[in-house]
Amino acid sequence: MVTVLNVYKPRGLTPYGRRKQLAVGGQGDAISTATTAPWVKTFAIVALGILLLLAVLHHLLGGGMRHH
Repeated sequence: MVTVLNVYKPRGLTPYGRRKQLAVGGQGDAISTATTAPWVKTFAIVALGILLLLAVLHHLLGGGMRHH
């Protein structure tokens, strides 16, 4: 059911929804104006860097379950 709605329902608000939101004092379509916070991008880059470092160390130090 969700797939059907994703295919046939246009993204964002309908014209009626946009008019209603503007009448209440909204900012328009929040989906198209939303941005990612800078700390989220920084956290993702640091997390990926740590994972990459751990993978390289694991490989260099001969890690794995060969000895079990």
